[in-house]
Amino acid sequence: MHCSTHGRVGSAARSCKHQSTSLAGRVCARAAALAFASLGADAAGAEEAGPSGVSFYGLVGLDVASTKRSDATPRALAMQSAGLNGPFWVVGGREDLGGGLKSVFALESFFQTTTGAAGRLSTEPLFSRNTYVGLEGGYGRATLGRNTKLLYLSEQWINPFSTSILFSLLVMQTTQPQFGGATLGDTFWNNVLQYATPNLSGWSTIAHVGIGGLAGSNAANNLALSVKYEGGPMTAVAMAQNDGIANATTATPSPSPWATAQLAWLAGGAYDLKPVKVYGAAQGTDGFSTVGQKSLTWSSGLSWSTTPSGSVLAALAKTRVSAPGKADTRRNTATFGYDYCLSKRTDLYAVYVYGKQTGQGAGQNALR
Repeated sequence: MHCSTHGRVGSAARSCKHQSTSLAGRVCARAAALAFASLGADAAGAEEAGPSGVSFYGLVGLDVASTKRSDATPRALAMQSAGLNGPFWVVGGREDLGGGLKSVFALESFFQTTTGAAGRLSTEPLFSRNTYVGLEGGYGRATLGRNTKLLYLSEQWINPFSTSILFSLLVMQTTQPQFGGATLGDTFWNNVLQYATPNLSGWSTIAHVGIGGLAGSNAANNLALSVKYEGGPMTAVAMAQNDGIANATTATPSPSPWATAQLAWLAGGAYDLKPVKVYGAAQGTDGFSTVGQKSLTWSSGLSWSTTPSGSVLAALAKTRVSAPGKADTRRNTATFGYDYCLSKRTDLYAVYVYGKQTGQGAGQNALR
């Protein structure tokens, strides 16, 4: 077991080395956080276990939060499971078919540390993370099933808080509805063909094509493409997607094509100056529940390795949403935190987040 999840397609890097990854902040909330988190996973997973084999791995995390969103009811104190990483477990593997070709599979499940329930929400299926079968070889890798949406995957590479849906401002303000998430649907797509190219001198590409599979569903319009460069101290990524269905588990018919489809894009990068790594990103959308609705999010951040075991994390994000005949709404958020690794498997973190939405008071959130 290890304190990190490493970047095979469909997951993102989290590391206790603090040189290239960290995790951070809750959008439009104010937070001071102390978490008992991340008894974790070696999670490059079954596909790095050897030529053939099956493995089991995962990550457990928990924190205690006192939270008040800027648009919500008074402060509430509660335990929460997501924290810097959402708890999960995986059964996965691969088989060497000869000639450089391998078959791969994964069954990945989120769970709630606070209750033991499966899924991030009670409505989710058992295997609500990645669930796929596929082939990989010298020409890349192709999988069929449920895969991480490329927007979410790309965001993880270019913010100091990586995968966190509670602390990454870029992730929260673009994907989480309770914090004004501007993009359509979940952070995963069902019924997807995914193809990932081999790494070519630091360049890699991933493509998604939605296959459909539901009566009346326009999921076949789910299309996405990401291009990533990683070399030396620099990481850069650009992606675009057409999300043709609000949630890739149900069809949502509408007389307006923009009510169930949305174009989204992302561009950003990171540069490691050692001991400080800086991040920046811009993300935009066109279309949502209102014809002509658009959004634009700017995000910046840094991680500073203050000791071999500890890292300071900070980020800013601004989102503006506009629609014809409506006043613009804005959401501005700042986050500051510290992540300390007790070992390769276990870390503690503290996070403070402050945010404000147009027409609302300041949000507040404290994890103790």
